[in-house]
Parts: sequence; structure tokens; C-alpha cells
Amino acid sequence: MFVLQKILSSWVMPNGLLIIFLLALGFIVIKKQKFLSVVIFLITFITYLINTGIGTYIFVKPLENAYEEIELNASNFDAVVVLGGGIVFGPQRIYLNPHALQRAYTGAWLAKELNIPVIVTGGESPGRKEISEAVVMKEVIENTGIESGKIILDTNARNTCENALYTYEICKKNGFKNILVVTSAVHMKRAMKCFERFDIQVTPYPTDYKYDYSKLSWVDFMPNPQALDANLSAFHELIGIIWYSLRYR
Repeated sequence: MFVLQKILSSWVMPNGLLIIFLLALGFIVIKKQKFLSVVIFLITFITYLINTGIGTYIFVKPLENAYEEIELNASNFDAVVVLGGGIVFGPQRIYLNPHALQRAYTGAWLAKELNIPVIVTGGESPGRKEISEAVVMKEVIENTGIESGKIILDTNARNTCENALYTYEICKKNGFKNILVVTSAVHMKRAMKCFERFDIQVTPYPTDYKYDYSKLSWVDFMPNPQALDANLSAFHELIGIIWYSLRYR
């Protein structure tokens, strides 16, 4: 009964209903307009994929597996860099979104573990002028017990390549030659392409995994908003990788 309830609840959500609607529409027009029905069925299949865990296996997992967590050695790294991932404007205060929060906590843990400074990089959100991501990240990292003097801010970066550029300038100023870069696993490949443009030793430390690495199950075939969010993130990264490759080649 519980499994049936979960299946039904998946298909009565907006993304599930959209798939059902498209599938029904395809069958309605199949006799009169075969080519249109083929197009609709193709759109239905793509919509299904990006709303399920099967899609995350195809689109998200390869990006996340591009780099793995490395064994730590305190003598190897001069600083850890945390890339901004977005902020949320609440009614009373401003928060890091869940992805940025995971990055901040991972960066703080690494900074403590290795006893090295942490660089937080992120400017103002598009269309917002109240505060930069770096300032919000600094507050979160300070709450983990890291001294304010060990947190270096870049409040100017507006995108990943500017994260890399301004971090490089901070590293030159402070004599940092070997850094750990922390960002979401799905974002790491694009981030590394940006950092590798500069003359500094960069080691990736991915976090905030979106793909569910448990065994394949029936739930992976059901539409759910988490899978949609993960797959849209993967598409965003793939487009970003292509764009940066063209712009900075």
C-alpha cells in the first residue's frame, strides 16, 4: 500500500501530470499527424528522463564522477577556496541556499583539518545589491569556529571564471601556490576549466552530490522534483562548459 501511494503521488505532481498529458496528446494525434505525434513522443521521453533518477544517471553522474575526493596532506595546501552557490533572501535575514551551505561547511572542515586559511568567493546576486555571497559565507564559516582573520573574502566575482580570476589574484598577493577548490560535484568540471587557465596548482575537492549513489530502485523510474533539479543543474553545467570553451579557447 505504501509503495502504491508513493507511485501515485509521483504521478499526480505537476511534472508527472505533464508527462501523462504529453503522452495522451501523442496518442490523440497519432492517426491524423504521425510526424507531430513522433515529435510529441520524443518530447515526452525527454521530459520523463529529466524528471527521474534515470536521467540523473545519464546527465548528472558523469559530471560528478569527473573528480573524486582526495586524501588530505596538510603540507600540500596553502589555502582552501569555496565557490559561492547562491543565497536566499528570507523575511528577516539572508541565508546560503542548501548547495552553497554544503560547500561552506566542507570548506570550513577542510580549513580546520589542514589548519589553513579559507578563501570565500562570490559577489552580489544578479538583480540584488544588498550583500555579496562571500559575506554570507563568511558568517556561516565563522559560526563553525574558524577565526575571522583566517577567512579571506572576494566579493566581486559574478561567475565561475571570475571566481577563478579573483582567487588567483588573492593567491598571488598572499603567496599561495597550492590550493584546494571546493564546489558542488556537478559544478567541479566547469570550475576546474576556469582555474586551470591560471598559473597556480589547483586540487579539486567536490561536495554536495546530487546523484543518488544507492542501488537502482523502482523510485528512480518515478518523476520527482529532486531529479529535475539535479538534471537541470547538469544541463546548466554542460552549457557553461561549452560556452567557456568557446570564449576562452
